[in-house]
Amino acid sequence: MRTPKPLPEELRGREFTSAEAAVLGVPRHRLRAGDLERVAHGIYRERAAELDLFLRLRALTQALPGAWVSHHTAGTVQRLWLPSRIEREALLHLSRERGTAPVRRPGVVGHTLMVADGEVACWNGFALTTKSRTWLDLARYLELGELVAIGDQLIRIPRRRFEGRSDPYATREGLAELVGRHPNLPGVRLARAAIELMRVGSDSAKETELRLAILAHGLPEPRLQVPLDPADPYSFTADLGYEEYRLALQYDGVPHRFWPRKVKDNRRNEAFVEAGWRSMVFDSSDAAEGFRGAVARIGRYLVTARERGAVEPGRFRRSA
Repeated sequence: MRTPKPLPEELRGREFTSAEAAVLGVPRHRLRAGDLERVAHGIYRERAAELDLFLRLRALTQALPGAWVSHHTAGTVQRLWLPSRIEREALLHLSRERGTAPVRRPGVVGHTLMVADGEVACWNGFALTTKSRTWLDLARYLELGELVAIGDQLIRIPRRRFEGRSDPYATREGLAELVGRHPNLPGVRLARAAIELMRVGSDSAKETELRLAILAHGLPEPRLQVPLDPADPYSFTADLGYEEYRLALQYDGVPHRFWPRKVKDNRRNEAFVEAGWRSMVFDSSDAAEGFRGAVARIGRYLVTARERGAVEPGRFRRSA
């Protein structure tokens, strides 16, 4: 039997519509493959893969005393944003306390680690690292921007009405304390650098990537979640923006391509423009080129704004 072609990253780990799949180039016959199931008319998801993974991890950790789920596998279970090469890792990662024998099983990568109290917890019937410790353990496998993106996900302030929680998973201070407890862990230097670049307010990895691209080109750092009207708690917001330049930056991923989200996005953009702002909207095509074109557009606008006296002198330096 032929193995189905992997789904695009944007559709993994969630329910999706046939329209979303079509936009991403997934042919209709792919939706009938055995690894997918139809939830409702026109809505699909991967077939019980998550449940199968949980059952397998529960059985493994029960059969292997002292072992816990860590690294790539913990990140997958915890639904952290992960680069595709990490997310699609077929091997399972299990850890034991430093000084004990690592797990040696087919299909398993065994680690030995030093852990402090509170860095491993029991969840869904098996032990795994906390989200913060998972972030630190992954540092040795990630690039700086990827580690920043996961960190931004951990420290963002959630919206209670959508996520059922009001506290972030972590804080920069808490992550710094965690890093300080493990000065010799592989990847710890990258983790320290990532903490310096992390910011509260990024709602997606691509928003983080755009912000880091802006900084890498020497442009001023934009604020995150910039409200059009700070006095209005229901005001439209820009994903990133420069209030002094009246420039709003939006990253619209796949969910933004469909009604009614698209209608709301159009109203958002119109509201900024009507208030005298410039609104720039970026998408996956910009991300595919590392936001080079996007940064160039932003830079040209900021230079023009400064030259026409729209900002205070000294607030902007030209990119090298």
